[in-house]
Amino acid sequence: MERDEFKRVFGLDVVDAIPLPLSVWANAGLLEVSKEVVRLKPQSRGERTLTLLWLVPDEALEHEIARRQQLDLSPEGVERLAADLPPGTRLSSQHSFGGVEEGKIVICTPDRLRMRFRVAPGLKQDAPLRLILESSLPSDQAKKTALSRAMVQVRGVLRVADSGSR
Repeated sequence: MERDEFKRVFGLDVVDAIPLPLSVWANAGLLEVSKEVVRLKPQSRGERTLTLLWLVPDEALEHEIARRQQLDLSPEGVERLAADLPPGTRLSSQHSFGGVEEGKIVICTPDRLRMRFRVAPGLKQDAPLRLILESSLPSDQAKKTALSRAMVQVRGVLRVADSGSR
């Protein structure tokens, strides 16, 4: 890909547009970068497909996995999964369940921070649901551990609801 042409079309350099995939590809030795071009080295069709998946946002991949597993992770679907856990429910280490907002699970910390989690499918058929933290992780190790314990409790309720819906 010619860098000048990419910048003309998209308004920024390809290196600035997709830094994470380019970094991964460079570390794997798959990328040639010069002032003029950015080029992937030759690969088989299957290898190239896996390489290009770095361009797809995680949420899009998770949506497709959930769809294939017949799992509803729409905001309404997440509300249904969390229906047995009322907002305000006490969790481990003085955390509480903050409810579901825009399809995201919210866990409130003792410091009154609202930690948001995306619900994601397991990566294999019949694997349990995962919670992906979208908020900033606490820097204090004890707070990380406490949040993890609360998260495990919420995930357990979601797993029970998910297993009953399939």
